[in-house]
Amino acid sequence: MFVLAWRRLDAAPDDALPWLLAIARGVLANRRRGDARQRALHDRLAASAVPGDELEPEEFSGDSDVMRGLRSLSRLDQEVLLLVAWDGLDRIQAARVLGITPGLFSVRLHRARRRLERVLSSQETAAEQHARQTQATEVSFDER
Repeated sequence: MFVLAWRRLDAAPDDALPWLLAIARGVLANRRRGDARQRALHDRLAASAVPGDELEPEEFSGDSDVMRGLRSLSRLDQEVLLLVAWDGLDRIQAARVLGITPGLFSVRLHRARRRLERVLSSQETAAEQHARQTQATEVSFDER
């Protein structure tokens, strides 16, 4: 409020108190209108929320190989992959969300996909090794 009064100091009348009160009243009215718009926006967004929107991808309860692999990646890699796969954005839209160029987004997406692929293939290899060990243990018990 004082900033506004200071900026308009040359317009101040001789009796400045009513003028200052009018400025304060206008500032408070603007603030109330802004707060009301913010509450209305919050209410509209809450009413239009899609069930499941409140779940963060890293909090997803699914325990699939893909979700475990995704959780093992960095937050940036997760975000890049989920903007495309989860939110269905194209690279231009996703780049806009992140505030980067589409070319840079494409590079990040490519690298994130490669990292996820490596994680998934290492999980697959570990699962295959576990299955072989389990079979070997079963065979050794059968031979007794």
